[in-house]
Amino acid sequence: MSRWHALWYDIRRGLAALALLAVLDGAFAQTPATTTPAAPTEAALQAALHEAELRQGADSAGTLEPLVALQDFYTDAGRLPEALPLAQRALRIAERVHGPADPRLAAPLNSLGELLRQLGQPAQALPLHRRSLALQEQQLGPDHVEVAALLGNLALDEMALGRFPEALALLQRSLAIRERQLGPDHLDVANSLNSLAELYRQAGPQAQAVPLYERTLAIIEKQLGPEHPLAALVLGNLAAAQLQVGRLDKALPAAQRSLAIRTKLLGPDHPQTAAGVSMLAEVNRALGQDAASLALLERALRTYERTLGPDHPEVARALNNLAGLLDHLGRPAEAVPLYERSLAIIERQFGPEHPLVANPLNNLASLHQERGRADLALPLHRRALALRERTLGPEHPEVAISRHNLALALAASGEREAAFEELQRAIAIAAPNPAGRDVLWASQSDLARLHAAAGRTELAILWGKEAVNTLQGLRSDLVSLERELQRDYLRDKRAAYDRLADLLIQQGRIAEAQEVLQMLKEQELHDGLERAGSTDPRSTRIELTGLERERFADYYALRDRQAALAAEREALERRRAAGPLSAADAARLQEIVERLMPVAAAAMQRFFGQLEREMAAAPEPGRPAAGVEASRLRRAVDELAASEPAARAVGVQYLVTGERLSIVLSLPGSPPIAVQQRVSRSALYRRLNEVLLQVSHPRSDAALLRPALRELHGWLVEPIAADLQRFGARTLMLSLDDQLRLIPFAALLDARGRYLVQDYTLALYNEAARQALEKPSAPRWRVAAMGLSEAVDDLPALAAVPDELAAVVRGKGLTGDTWLNGAFDRTRLAATLRGVRGDNVLHVASHFVLEPGRPARSRLYLGDKTRLTLADITREDLQFGRFDLVTFSACETARGGGRDATGQEMESLSAKTQNQGAQAVLATLWKVDDASTGTFMQRFYAGRGEQGLNKAEALRAVQIAMIEGRLRSRGNRDWRAPFHWAPFVLMGNWR
Repeated sequence: MSRWHALWYDIRRGLAALALLAVLDGAFAQTPATTTPAAPTEAALQAALHEAELRQGADSAGTLEPLVALQDFYTDAGRLPEALPLAQRALRIAERVHGPADPRLAAPLNSLGELLRQLGQPAQALPLHRRSLALQEQQLGPDHVEVAALLGNLALDEMALGRFPEALALLQRSLAIRERQLGPDHLDVANSLNSLAELYRQAGPQAQAVPLYERTLAIIEKQLGPEHPLAALVLGNLAAAQLQVGRLDKALPAAQRSLAIRTKLLGPDHPQTAAGVSMLAEVNRALGQDAASLALLERALRTYERTLGPDHPEVARALNNLAGLLDHLGRPAEAVPLYERSLAIIERQFGPEHPLVANPLNNLASLHQERGRADLALPLHRRALALRERTLGPEHPEVAISRHNLALALAASGEREAAFEELQRAIAIAAPNPAGRDVLWASQSDLARLHAAAGRTELAILWGKEAVNTLQGLRSDLVSLERELQRDYLRDKRAAYDRLADLLIQQGRIAEAQEVLQMLKEQELHDGLERAGSTDPRSTRIELTGLERERFADYYALRDRQAALAAEREALERRRAAGPLSAADAARLQEIVERLMPVAAAAMQRFFGQLEREMAAAPEPGRPAAGVEASRLRRAVDELAASEPAARAVGVQYLVTGERLSIVLSLPGSPPIAVQQRVSRSALYRRLNEVLLQVSHPRSDAALLRPALRELHGWLVEPIAADLQRFGARTLMLSLDDQLRLIPFAALLDARGRYLVQDYTLALYNEAARQALEKPSAPRWRVAAMGLSEAVDDLPALAAVPDELAAVVRGKGLTGDTWLNGAFDRTRLAATLRGVRGDNVLHVASHFVLEPGRPARSRLYLGDKTRLTLADITREDLQFGRFDLVTFSACETARGGGRDATGQEMESLSAKTQNQGAQAVLATLWKVDDASTGTFMQRFYAGRGEQGLNKAEALRAVQIAMIEGRLRSRGNRDWRAPFHWAPFVLMGNWR
């Protein structure tokens, strides 16, 4: 059961932002000098202080200037514990010299207050800042810019203490003074904007923080340039805000740029650089880049301990984040002491009731729960929830996180009904809030799981659909990220899709299950390639049935009502931030916060109770959703029954979940048939890896390989064998899930010792590729055969290519031309794609290297040894619509990434060319023998040209000829082993 565990990066989760803002308050007020004198060294400053002490006395007014200079040096260097006693001593001297009411005390009071807050002691800082503010107001008046600066510092103290309304009023007053006195583009205005954004990011609504940070950054870049330290600080804050609202595509570049600036200007061992490292770690973890996040978090912790001391709140934050990642990586024994140390630091620095205590409480509780100690977890979760509700309000997304985690602990303790209620309340909080979408899908998914465990299958399916649709919305926000990062982000979220499909299959709702599986395939396609065309399949949503829509209509209406109220509240608060509200607006804001939003929340809770009662009382299966079509595979099977009846084509779709393998058989003119068996993913993939190690080697051990192929056949084919025979199936269109796409299905062995390809024609079907199976094959093939026979980069020469090219254009029933090595260049390929010669088959015998998720690095080598990347194909919009077949005759053209690949690469190359118009692609699963591949291709084209076979039949005929020993090398070498004939797979229109 999943739980929510986020990195701790803002005031609710740490003090990094406050430390940054303290630097902003000091640095923003400075005017850049045209020339920068050499900074004095620490030794020189210490010597100057020592000399002043000797000449004028340790507590004389003459020591103040060198004392403050040394204090500033330590502060700027991030050595705050060393600066603190100097600031305390400076204040004592100033009070003795000037008296307690002298306005000149304002500066040392403010300076000491800033250090105390940065050192995690805001309660001690608050009275110092209040006293400093009073002195400045008395001397300068209430509208002076110096007063505005002190208002901002006092607001930061209030924020650190969790008193957000007080902080908001102070920040609004500070901003108004600065804009009035200095103009909209002054650096002090940027400081106030940044502080106000920080308050919204911490207290909500989080969406309001982003434009404030962006305006802050624009002022800094205009005034100081894009690589100023202040730009780095605000970029870090902006990255955190984007991360909170789920915009990882925007958070990543902001975090990367922030760290680059800090490292360049401050060096790798500065606390501010550590803050940048931490921020990047948080984004990496959110994207699923665990190894990178771990290294960054360990680096940040070392820096903080070395520069700030072992008991600083920043150390607590770093300990918490590192513990969370170790827990996620399955290393809980290492995480527990880190959590406990983090909690002890925060409680010691702030007291047990401070809001900062909530996060380590939550994470320590979740770890106890994972280790089977729900009795220890429950009181910690309840305490964290109470803290968050009291300081953040009942509608804050972090309150939803606490309710979600409390629900999981309650479920583990056997309190199922209480767990249902907490998850429902978490959903009600998170649904109308854009910053709550991550906890929303997790709560929806866990509610579905609990309902399934309780036997409430219809409710489980309903909430499973909601979880998947929420994830689809999150997925669509990541379109600008690298595909590999998108795939990593979804890696631990795929279970929500798998569980929903599994439930639907169990209930016989096969068409809906196929829609979910199709959705996964569309996502995987985008993870591997830049898709041609403007339609983004990640906008797909799984439809509710008619009955589900009826029962759930009130939920959407209530959710939209809550969202509308939240939007209106945000607009009024934004207006209030710019100046005083009118009496009517102030009254409306009060009404929304105090009456309307609580009423809407209560209505949502009543809906949940009513929904459960209705569905428990009438657990009828959902009706088919109006307008929902059958899956593309099902439609293709029906169309082929009419247009190609002799092929007797059927669709076979696979889903692998943790403990179950599901097979959906689509037969024309009848409902799909689903078969499930208890075969775990780990057992299946363990056997698959053993098979791939053997089958992809030219001298595999038959005694090891054949039993493995037999076992795979037993899992993947035998459960549907009787149905295939009953229908008289001849052609299997395989829709493969996950790593199943690496399996050489042609080589699976039945109990009689017959390979699958000896009984069936095989083709791979990709739901995402929009392949047009209704189109018949071209009556005659005119082949454009292009190849590279010479070595290139670290890839070997392909000696059989010249003969292969000649054979595929000169066989009976075939025509065409060949271009070898230098004659096969970009110009020739472009002309062929334009149809200058009327070719309808493109045959490329060369090397292709696919790097999943990296279109700009996935490359086909042309004959002149230049590279054509997948990104080039998209950018140049190369069209393959003239080709009935595109053959990539080379090593591993149907896969990429080695044995650890998920299998998506096999479809990716096919889908890329198909979406650019190609009807079919012929490719290979592993590194093949040059000689046997050349002969294989010659015979394949001959089967099409001489015998008039369709593409799939021609492929099968060659494979059977090798199996039976009728096709051998010129030296009579035996090619019976699957290594030689099983890697060839046909994807797309096999006709």
